[in-house]
Amino acid sequence: MQLTLDIPEKIERKAAELGVEVSVLIEQAFDFIAPDPPPPGFTRLGLPRWTREEATAVIKEIQRTHTLGGEVTIKQLIEEGRRC
Repeated sequence: MQLTLDIPEKIERKAAELGVEVSVLIEQAFDFIAPDPPPPGFTRLGLPRWTREEATAVIKEIQRTHTLGGEVTIKQLIEEGRRC
């Protein structure tokens, strides 16, 4: 999409000071104020987090349902590592 704007002189001066094109400066400013969404599982500071109980429940469920190759659980792998 292409958009035509009247660029204020202040923006043109700032771009010249930084040695970049106005379009690059505007793109960087936009990325700063509206960044791409974070990857799944990423928590931004200031957003609600799980309680200790919720996190414990999730970890226990993952531990119960996920295995390595279907035969070895994560807990068994940890115990094996302790024996070495």
